Amino acid sequence: MRSDALVENDYPALARALQTAGADIRFGDDAESSRSFFRILGIRALSQVCGQPKIQVGSTVSAPSWFRADRHLRLLHNADLPYALAELAAAHRRQVPAFQPARAIDIRRRLKALKGFRFVGSVDLTYLVGKRVRVPAEAALHDDLLVMTPPSHRWAFDQVLAGQLAEIAGARLLPDIRTLVSCILPLVSAESDEERSAYLQRLGIRTEIRSPAEPADVEDLTELGQELVRDLFDSLRTQASPSPPLDIMPPAAAPKAPGLPPAPPKLPDPAAVSLIVTKGTGSAPAPAASSSNPSAPWRPSGWRPRTTEEQIRDAAYGRQGEAIVYNYEIQRLTRLGIANPEQKVIWTSTLDPGADHDIQSVAEDGSPIWIEVKSTSGSDGRFDWSKREFEKALREGPRYQLWRIYGAGSETPTAKLFEDPVALLRKSVLRLEIGDLRAFVESR
Repeated sequence: MRSDALVENDYPALARALQTAGADIRFGDDAESSRSFFRILGIRALSQVCGQPKIQVGSTVSAPSWFRADRHLRLLHNADLPYALAELAAAHRRQVPAFQPARAIDIRRRLKALKGFRFVGSVDLTYLVGKRVRVPAEAALHDDLLVMTPPSHRWAFDQVLAGQLAEIAGARLLPDIRTLVSCILPLVSAESDEERSAYLQRLGIRTEIRSPAEPADVEDLTELGQELVRDLFDSLRTQASPSPPLDIMPPAAAPKAPGLPPAPPKLPDPAAVSLIVTKGTGSAPAPAASSSNPSAPWRPSGWRPRTTEEQIRDAAYGRQGEAIVYNYEIQRLTRLGIANPEQKVIWTSTLDPGADHDIQSVAEDGSPIWIEVKSTSGSDGRFDWSKREFEKALREGPRYQLWRIYGAGSETPTAKLFEDPVALLRKSVLRLEIGDLRAFVESR
């Protein structure tokens, strides 16, 4: 037993290959009633003593006709997947104390390193356990690809993929892998993020799981974010000559003598207004080249700083717009029959003015929604978008909503809802300009 000449057979394919090769190794009875006895004696499992195999792959073959690489790659790069896998692995550890789950940050790095899939004619794992033997396998993580032999059907592919994710989550022994596969399989086979969120919530796992010790890296958020940044900088009009001074106009009125700050505008009760909501589908206005300032393209010619009175007015309209959307969300959840909507809708900006979103709500399936509200007393579609808010939109994707409130000071304001605004950049529904990260959507 000390030389691992007697082991528990938890890897039948490798055991057969070793027996065929005449390796000096014996296998104990693999009946379930014998396993606890083996552990008392200190007899290890075959998958514990075989070590890491050398991977050999055959030539590339065609992928199955039903395979869609982009769908499964999106799943592997989903921001929530590493944390979901870490939580599932941690739950398994509570059942098997000897199991060592991988950290979420390590899972994320391994998933991020995967560039795609490759179908091959064969995958062989070579082990050295007294004798050198080769065992055929269905799949393996090789370099930065997940290589596998073509599965006969989609369900088989999902099972194989779940097995590879179980290994990334820390499973080394076949019993651990098999147990985790049954937990991970619903994540792989689900058709949408909403289905995955519902599955995790049924297991008591939060879908918004972020590691506070892990810094938010814009580069890690999404490939779309990288493309957007490149496109934005490519669109800048740069000049070789020194930039002229800013064309800053003086305030329209002479400064008033020091005294009490101006009073905010009188606004109607947010709970009493009648809000009309539509989804934004039009196109953002094209940049007006004739009115741009060459030294600051994001600022129109004649730009001047906001006066104190204007800043107070803007803040009042901004808070009014948030209150309108907050009340609207509570009413929406009430209509859906969701109990205690006041506990589901959180007006975040009143608790943390520097937060990266204004309101947190929930969708019909209970998954989280992150809302950013941009308000104006007029009908203009222009607004300022902070770096933190933009990064939040990149991270959350379809779970992020941008609300543009027009006529925020009236009793009949209108609102346009833009879901997943980062994706809308590709469709020109939203346009960005470099500067203070000012954004544009369609006007009312």
